[in-house]
Amino acid sequence: MKYTRMSHQRVTLRWLMLGVLCGLTLTWHDLRADSHASVDEAESILVALHTVQAAAPGRIRIDLSFPPGYHLTARAPLHYDITSSGTGLHLAASERTGELTAPSLPVLLPFQTSSGTHHVTLHVALTFAYCREDDRGVCVLQPVRWQVPLHITPDSKTSEVRLTYAAQVPVLQ
Repeated sequence: MKYTRMSHQRVTLRWLMLGVLCGLTLTWHDLRADSHASVDEAESILVALHTVQAAAPGRIRIDLSFPPGYHLTARAPLHYDITSSGTGLHLAASERTGELTAPSLPVLLPFQTSSGTHHVTLHVALTFAYCREDDRGVCVLQPVRWQVPLHITPDSKTSEVRLTYAAQVPVLQ
């Protein structure tokens, strides 16, 4: 079985062999170091302006979709890192950076907004692995970054920031 990291829909050979196959059990090496190192090469997505309600709890909803025959692998943890620039958005320290093992989709991460009107830019970095359904062939370690401009206002009735990513079938070089 080959393990690779996907960058802009192309598999780079230097990321092959991130894991090893032991019998029928997939054992992943420490992906945490690889996921943080790959953030600079992550696919970056600029999201349209979101307007969310002030002085209210909210959540970031991350929807991942996979090509037919592929799935999010439960054998490798999903890593996320969330930062914001500006004022008016509060994330608990425990929610800023994390690791989820075998998460259900969509991934939901809570936040709180301040009262008043604010402009904030939300930065979300996510690294996850996906494999063929039969767990044979290529598994992909995929880093993605979203940049989300937020307008926080008392007039909004929305409290959710929705982020999407559609994974691609890996193409070997």
